[in-house]
Amino acid sequence: MGSGKTSAAINKMNFETGKRFIFLTQFNDETLRIRNSCSARGFVVPDNYEGSKLRSLHTRLKNGENIATTHALFYYYTEETLDYIRNGNYCLVLDEVIEIVKFLEVSQDDIMSLIDSKLVEIEPSTNRVVWMKDGYSGIWNDLRREIDSTFVTYEDGRLLVWMMPLEMFSVFKEVLILTYMFKAQYQYYYFLMHGVEIEYLGVEHKNGKYFFTGNPSPAKIHLPEIHILDDAALNQVGDNYFALSSSWHRNEHGNNTELIQTLKNNLYNYFTNKVPGKSEERLWASYGSTENILRGRGFTKRHIAFNMRATNDYSDCAYLAYLVNVFPHVDTQRYFEKRGFTIDRDALATSDMVQWLWRSRLRKGQEVWLYLPSRRMRELLHKWIDEVSLKGEQR
Repeated sequence: MGSGKTSAAINKMNFETGKRFIFLTQFNDETLRIRNSCSARGFVVPDNYEGSKLRSLHTRLKNGENIATTHALFYYYTEETLDYIRNGNYCLVLDEVIEIVKFLEVSQDDIMSLIDSKLVEIEPSTNRVVWMKDGYSGIWNDLRREIDSTFVTYEDGRLLVWMMPLEMFSVFKEVLILTYMFKAQYQYYYFLMHGVEIEYLGVEHKNGKYFFTGNPSPAKIHLPEIHILDDAALNQVGDNYFALSSSWHRNEHGNNTELIQTLKNNLYNYFTNKVPGKSEERLWASYGSTENILRGRGFTKRHIAFNMRATNDYSDCAYLAYLVNVFPHVDTQRYFEKRGFTIDRDALATSDMVQWLWRSRLRKGQEVWLYLPSRRMRELLHKWIDEVSLKGEQR
């Protein structure tokens, strides 16, 4: 994080003029950065001028232009999109990993009914679900649109939506993913499962510019100090190994227990009495199930997702609260385990946490103060600090 990956990618795209590039990022602001930083390459950003961004993307691809756009647009790719990319000999630069898969809430009985009524068919070789009835209008309209516009498979009695399946990556001449701790991500296991060959790169700074290097091992750094709150009373709510997990948040909120009120009081106490700072200098994360109930005066609007990446919008925030205990998504974990791949739960948790922390002013080399009530997450953070910092005793 902050090692210059995007700057190295910009340098690569500017230098390798014989290649065509598509740069995918999570945020619209970053597409404008690419367009401005690669002005000589004529990068364009698809818009709604032709009625839809996808239609605009297709026009740009047919013209052989370099393109900067968002992950979200590419989730709606079609076979036409793939043909244009393949014929244009494009290279992909993917800024941060993507959401790999989501599970549709359709029962196995309903799936069997859809098959029996000939509304859908399952391709034997790929398990892909195909909608068969043209002009359909009924209770399955939303599902029909999902099947028609994305890559849906039937596996383990479930319907899975592959947001960017392997066929999307395979049409590119080259794929470069800009991320940190890739082996902690679901996308890594997806590639591993399909035998995708992966080469790991690092970044070096030379003569005022950033370049990719064949050495993927980052040097130890002078990490800005992270003041982790050492307060037994405020941290007690997270002492249990599974406390503050997504299921804990969901269950405690659903049952309206004293624990969720305790966490809310602790958060208010922390921002009000334990650290100074204005509201715009605060930042916190919880799970969606409890976000609204945990909000309080002075920090209501300073919440972002616990796994937020890539944005620089919060780089002035010094006073942080991370109220989650990250574990793999249960359905995703089961899917990979059935195929012989065990997700490293600690690596995933560490990756999500440090990426979130890097949204703050840590990225600018400035110290921060952190309320991290989960004992497990504190231990993982201390371990990470020891591994990356030149000052292993730093806390």
